[in-house]
Amino acid sequence: MKIRIPRFPGLVLGLFSICAWPGVTAGPLPTRGEEILPPAGRYRKWVEELCSPAMAGRRACTPGGRLAADMVAREFCLAGLKPAGAGGSFFQEFPVKAPGARGRTRNVLGLLEGRGPRAKEVLVVSAHYDHLGWGGPESRWQGKRALHPGADDNASGVACLLGLARALAGVRDRLGRSVLFASWGAEEEGGLGSKWWLEHPTIPLERVVFLVNLDMVGHFRGKLLAGAAASAKGLPALLPRLARPVKVVVLGRSFGGSDHQNFLEKKIPSVHFFTGAWEGYHTPLDTPDRVDFDGIAGIAGVAFRLLRFESLAPERPVWDPEGVGSSAIPRSRGPKPSLGTVPDFSQVRGGYKIARVKKGSPAEKAGLKKGDLIVRFAGKPVDGFLDFVAALFARKPGQEVEIQVLRGGKRLTFKARLARAASRPGGRNRRNE
Repeated sequence: MKIRIPRFPGLVLGLFSICAWPGVTAGPLPTRGEEILPPAGRYRKWVEELCSPAMAGRRACTPGGRLAADMVAREFCLAGLKPAGAGGSFFQEFPVKAPGARGRTRNVLGLLEGRGPRAKEVLVVSAHYDHLGWGGPESRWQGKRALHPGADDNASGVACLLGLARALAGVRDRLGRSVLFASWGAEEEGGLGSKWWLEHPTIPLERVVFLVNLDMVGHFRGKLLAGAAASAKGLPALLPRLARPVKVVVLGRSFGGSDHQNFLEKKIPSVHFFTGAWEGYHTPLDTPDRVDFDGIAGIAGVAFRLLRFESLAPERPVWDPEGVGSSAIPRSRGPKPSLGTVPDFSQVRGGYKIARVKKGSPAEKAGLKKGDLIVRFAGKPVDGFLDFVAALFARKPGQEVEIQVLRGGKRLTFKARLARAASRPGGRNRRNE
């Protein structure tokens, strides 16, 4: 059963105090804007086109990947965006040397210019268009060689990006700051496209004030997760109010694994919208028929309101060095251990909640189940995802660990022998541990 997000054309949010945002006192938030966002069926068409056999999984440096970049540029042009790539084009080419791809690929960049004294400042909204093609070292698939369509990862984010391009272009005369729409290439090879742009920006980097990254927004299950939100002062308090009626879980921390991490390393305030891990991640099961298109439409509404607010706010977003938004997943030295669980990212504090247990994994063999809340791992207390990963990466494959969980109000103890995690280029995309 799909969860449908209510949409309210023309509804205007009332006046209320927004003092939590630096430099802003009180005033109206932007109109919701759903009436100019595309309907759910339009997002479906974009996702299906990106997942078509002709694009063959959109691997970087392949003909399918090039077709996907062409498709995004076409839609940017139809939305009326100004080319913001190299040489007056929508493209920025860059080299790729990775285990899964070698050659050249492209970022796709389009600019919507704002009006007034803040137009030189730029908001970036991004989504990577590439995926895994027929698999490769990042795939979690253990069956026969098969096409990885990448509907959720990240055709869903690209579709949301294209919907935002159309909607924001429709209110271009009411924007203050400019908006750069970026669809990155080679994210799956280690965030190479966004990293290249930050090192070779087509817009002066000092003008970039904020990033909204859309990666895996195709499985809305009642909550939109907002990672890295604490990188901007006041955003964790403001975002849930802007998002209404959509429920937002503000994670604060960034868990890496996507392009926003490169922006955080440059101390650019960022937020990562995503809908959580699931069993089809990086497998051939990530197909359009499993995507919630009404959910994408609702998430586009949240992003629209946030971007319009940021465009019109008197002051630019402020980087918060005391925030936890710049924290990345801890790294381990040598072979990485694996318990074999998928995290429920909506559980922010109080433990590490298991969203799914992989078949044949150490977690399954030990007796762990979906919904278990890990509160202690190998003698270390666990208050959240990063505590769990830090405790896990302090161990080695083959070691036996004691795990305490809360299940049905009872504290239970299990023992598991850790496996060796599959290799991931650059240590990225560790959404499953």
